Amino acid sequence: MPKLTREEYVSKIKETIGKDESDEATALIGDLCDTYDALSAGANDSEVWKQKYEENDKAWREKYRSRFYEGDGQVIQEFAAPDPEPAKKPMNYEDLFKKKE
Repeated sequence: MPKLTREEYVSKIKETIGKDESDEATALIGDLCDTYDALSAGANDSEVWKQKYEENDKAWREKYRSRFYEGDGQVIQEFAAPDPEPAKKPMNYEDLFKKKE
């Protein structure tokens, strides 16, 4: 079923209601038109959010890949091992429970 433009939608409402000018018919026309406008705005919002999501996803993927393939060194710097400490005497079990004086 194809989507109707707003003008086609209003035209179909006029055909259905005819020349009824009662308060109920007027309220129904207002409700139907407001509903159409709200649904149309929601459809546009979802398209905008989808586009924003795709742009954000693409940017993060490019950033992530560039870290590994362009050799900017960030990965190596972030995960580099700390400088080794000077050699200490190995501890044994008794050393763990000595009281400091």
